[in-house]
Amino acid sequence: LALDFVVMVCNVFIYCRAAKSDQEPSFKQGIGVLARGLRVLRKHRTALLKKQAAMQQERAEVKAKNALFWNRWSTDKRLRGLLPDMWRDAVDRAAEDEDETLNK
Repeated sequence: LALDFVVMVCNVFIYCRAAKSDQEPSFKQGIGVLARGLRVLRKHRTALLKKQAAMQQERAEVKAKNALFWNRWSTDKRLRGLLPDMWRDAVDRAAEDEDETLNK
């Protein structure tokens, strides 16, 4: 968002440079530097957005790959904390529902 604001301000300066040609040389030079800086910022923003999209895609793939493991792990962890009679009830319910997660 801040980068977009900088781009907008630089675009206004570049427009002023194009609209008025009778400015003092130091101001023209400053506007030229801003224009070059703006091109660099756009390039880096594009590269940064591509890199961020690739990282999000990689995280999504890893999350999908590990989802089964973590679901099984959390189920085991939750069931390990049960008291013996609660465990028996859970096993009986799993047998009734034909759930295979408890029958390893």
